Amino acid sequence: MSTAFFVLNLLLVVACLFATIHAGRQKVRAAHYRWAGAMIVLLAGAIVQAEMIGRDWVFEEIPKQVHLVIASSALIAFPLVAWSGIRLATGGNRGTHQRFVFLFIALVVGAILTALWMFHGATRIIAE
Repeated sequence: MSTAFFVLNLLLVVACLFATIHAGRQKVRAAHYRWAGAMIVLLAGAIVQAEMIGRDWVFEEIPKQVHLVIASSALIAFPLVAWSGIRLATGGNRGTHQRFVFLFIALVVGAILTALWMFHGATRIIAE
């Protein structure tokens, strides 16, 4: 698995996240849904890529566990974002959706930062 391709995919996830937020704030619902869908597909791809790349590394246990908790929490938070967004589209509370979006973004940023921390102390496995 190419590390450069993974990094590109991760940058596309972040770009789609910003585009999703922008479309949502502009109340362009169709674009908001398309960007959110693209972000989730790219995020799923990044998770698969990270798993594949991670097999070539040995990580320190504490950074790895912290990363996994935060990354898993982001995945668990996304359905709350979707649920509150659907409720907003049918007359629900904008504040509830915004709070779940903020939580999701904070967890995604946390997952990215803890992944960097995790790789900082990692050792690459050299195949013989």
